Amino acid sequence: MVLGVLFGAILWILFELNKGLKKQDFTYKKFVNLNLIPFVTNIACGLVVLWAREDIEEYFVVTKFSSIVLGMAGQGIFKKIYGIFDRNIGTQIGINKE
Repeated sequence: MVLGVLFGAILWILFELNKGLKKQDFTYKKFVNLNLIPFVTNIACGLVVLWAREDIEEYFVVTKFSSIVLGMAGQGIFKKIYGIFDRNIGTQIGINKE
């Protein structure tokens, strides 16, 4: 199950890398900076969900497939949340402007 969350998160990062490589101003340093914090946060939260799976079993059944989906969805959500608070990423509503 832990490997499923890790696999899902890495799969999402590979999708993001594939999109990023097509851009002209792509650098690996920028890519790592944008994805490291969401990745670590996602893995930590995924491990908490797996740790508490007996308590939440009647609401969410954790299987191998659902752990992969949990890793992918968590990575997408934390990436969006990180983008909201990052001042270097432009947003539509402009909350993160100085």
